[in-house]
Amino acid sequence: MNKIILSLLTASNLLKFAALTFAVFVLVACCGVVNTTGSKFFTEDGMCNEKLKTFVSLPPKNVKFYVEVSGSMNGFFRSNLSTKFKNDVWSVITDFVPSDGNVNVFGEQNKPAVAVPVNTFRDGMNKGTFVSASSTDVPDMIARMLDDVDAKSSEVGVLISDMKYDPVGNSALKALLTQYSTDIRNIMMRHRNVVVCLIAATSEYIDKNSNEATPDSPYYYLVVGNKANVVFMRNFIATLLNNNKTFVDEIEWGIDYLSPSIIVSDADYLTEIDANKSYGGFDDECNIVLDIDITNYPWTFESKDYLVKNLSIKSENGAEAVIDTKKITYDISYDDGKQLKRTAIAKVPVKIQNMFDKSDVFEISMTCPETQEPNSRFMRYLNSQDVNDVTTTFSMEGLLGGFYSSMERFKNVHPVHLLISTK
Repeated sequence: MNKIILSLLTASNLLKFAALTFAVFVLVACCGVVNTTGSKFFTEDGMCNEKLKTFVSLPPKNVKFYVEVSGSMNGFFRSNLSTKFKNDVWSVITDFVPSDGNVNVFGEQNKPAVAVPVNTFRDGMNKGTFVSASSTDVPDMIARMLDDVDAKSSEVGVLISDMKYDPVGNSALKALLTQYSTDIRNIMMRHRNVVVCLIAATSEYIDKNSNEATPDSPYYYLVVGNKANVVFMRNFIATLLNNNKTFVDEIEWGIDYLSPSIIVSDADYLTEIDANKSYGGFDDECNIVLDIDITNYPWTFESKDYLVKNLSIKSENGAEAVIDTKKITYDISYDDGKQLKRTAIAKVPVKIQNMFDKSDVFEISMTCPETQEPNSRFMRYLNSQDVNDVTTTFSMEGLLGGFYSSMERFKNVHPVHLLISTK
C-alpha cells in the first residue's frame, strides 16, 4: 500500500512568522527521499524550506471620523425621524470615539472639517441640525482627511458620505466631472503610504415634503490608513452593517495579502501516524479538504463562484487536483462571544489523482481581479445620470476610476506549495 506526504509552504523567501496556526502540515511519516522531483521548496525527506508569512489585521490606535453634511445628505438627517443611517453611524462612531471625543463635520465646500463633540453630533443628527443647503467637494474632503490622518502612527480616517460629487455653481462643472478621476488619482499619489477601502451601505432616504422614505439609498464609509488597520476597520464596520442588514459590498486598494493561510483539515483513506502532521495508507487517489482562512480577504470571497474563479491549484508534474465546487462550505462567525469579530474559513474539497511520478508539487494561490466584477453589488449604483436620484450614486465611476488608476487592488501573489508523495 502506498503512502502520501503533504506539506504547505510559501513560494518566496519570506520572513519568519510566529503564529503556530500557519505551520506546515505533513500527511505521512516515511523515510528516504519523498521529494523525488527535487522541488526547491522541500528537502529530500519532504520538509519545507521556508516559512509562511500571512497577512494580519490589527486594531488602530486612533480613529478619526469625518461626516459629510450637505444638501444631498439631507434625507438621512431628517429632524426627529429614525433612519438606518443614524442608527449605524452612531453605532460605528461610539465603538471608537470616547464620550469626550469629537466627530469632524464637513459642512461647507472647500473648508476644513469642524470638530464637534460626539454627543453634540448625535443631537444634531437626530434633531435635523445637519439638514443643509450647502454643497461639499468630495476630492477636497478626501484630501483634507488624508492630510489629517497619520497612518504611520496607526491612525485611521473614516469618511461617511454619499460620495456624490456635483460641483454646484461652478461654470466648468462638466469639465470638472470629466477630470474627477484624475483629481482622485493625484490626491492618492501624494499619499503612497495609505491604503483605501470603500464600504457601501444602505438606509432609508426621507423626502423633505412628504416624509416618505425611499428604501435602500446608498451611502459609504471610506476608510484610509495602513493596511493592517484598514482591514481591521473594514471587517468591523462591514460586520456591524451586515448584522443590521444594511451592508452592500466593499472594495479595497493597495493591500498585499501575502500568502493564504491554508491547512489540510481532512484527508480520507489515510490513517493518522503523527497527530496533525502525519498520515499513512494512501492508494490511487486522495480526497482532502483545504481550510482557507479568508477572514482578511475581500468579502466577495464568501461567494463560491468568486472563490473558485480566483483560487488556483497547479501541478508541476501533471497530476490532477480537482476542486469539488458543489461541496465547498463556509465556517463564518461574526462575533467571538464578547464583541463583533468576523472569522471566515472556506472549506474546499480537493481530489488528488493521476499522479504520474512518485511525487508531485501543487502550487496554490489566491488572487482577485484588478477591476471590479461585472456582477458586483457596487454596479447597481454606477452610471447614474441624475444627481437627485437617491437610489444611485452620481459620479461614482469617477471616484472608483481615480482609485484604480493610482493604486493596485491586489499587489502580489505569494503561493503556497503542497508536496504529495506516494513513495
